[in-house]
Amino acid sequence: EFATLADGAVLNGVLMLAAILALLWAALRTWRLILAVMLSLTAGLIVTAAFGLWLFGAFNLISVAFAVLFVGLGVDFSIQFCVAYRAERHLSDDLRGALVNAGRQMGAPLALAAISTAVGFYAFLPTEYRGVSELGVIAGSGMIVAFIATVTLLPALVVLLRPGGEPATVGYAALAPLDRFLLKHRRRIMVLAVGVAAGSVALLPWLQFDFNPLNLRSPKVESAATLLELMRDPDTTPNTVQVLVPSIDEATALAQRLVRNSRSSLTRRSCSLLPSTRVGRAPRRVTKSRREPCRVQSIRSKRRPAANRKLRSVSPLRVSRPRSGYSPTARRRSANACGSC
Repeated sequence: EFATLADGAVLNGVLMLAAILALLWAALRTWRLILAVMLSLTAGLIVTAAFGLWLFGAFNLISVAFAVLFVGLGVDFSIQFCVAYRAERHLSDDLRGALVNAGRQMGAPLALAAISTAVGFYAFLPTEYRGVSELGVIAGSGMIVAFIATVTLLPALVVLLRPGGEPATVGYAALAPLDRFLLKHRRRIMVLAVGVAAGSVALLPWLQFDFNPLNLRSPKVESAATLLELMRDPDTTPNTVQVLVPSIDEATALAQRLVRNSRSSLTRRSCSLLPSTRVGRAPRRVTKSRREPCRVQSIRSKRRPAANRKLRSVSPLRVSRPRSGYSPTARRRSANACGSC
């Protein structure tokens, strides 16, 4: 199953790198700043991966997704800091002074963003799904690492790479009306955001969650494909429930209740597997005992098996008389085997 992670990994990696570089170029407009951001992201990703391996020993199919989350959110921290640096550098050609002013301007907002994002990831901790819980710990800690790298390593790399000055105003003139609109109507926008959040909370009772981790597996893997094929047949599906009740009457009542349940396709009792009559023998009266346990099996499947019709058409096997050439020991073994059947 870990081999499925390599499926399309090269293509996805190239597309992700191209998208990040395009976004960085649109925001920073200089390859030296872009190189500083990429080096800072790489260092932060290595530190986060090392922390995850130290804490859990290995990544699983879900927790390995921390890398995508770190790159996607960490690059946003770097862009915010570098854009603020470019704005300060436009006002003053002093590189170090522009970095100091950008740090003072963006330190608190980036810290708030990192903490709030980390808290969101740490909310995965209480779940019983190990992969999701580990993902929350690693990704949440990665946000702290990304913030520290943005305010420490990134400025140091900018000083070493020494990008040029900023003669033009930072930003896009075509988007200036949008900025003015947001500033003018900021209170209404905040009220609207709070209303949307409240409405989302009110809709939580209708939220449906898929608790089946099997749906996270690739159906192309042989193990998952085999299991799905077995689950489609009620005779081989592992989605069964076995109940032991003290009497046949209670087993019958329980079987009827399970049949009425929409999640159960059929029920089988161990008592129902016995033939009603035996060929070649007189019918024997069976007394019901309250102390005799009877097992009820409920099979969860959407398709009813044809095995019931087959069982009704099979006649009880007749015990054949052993031939005279058999020894007494062989006769006893044959009789014991037939009795077991």
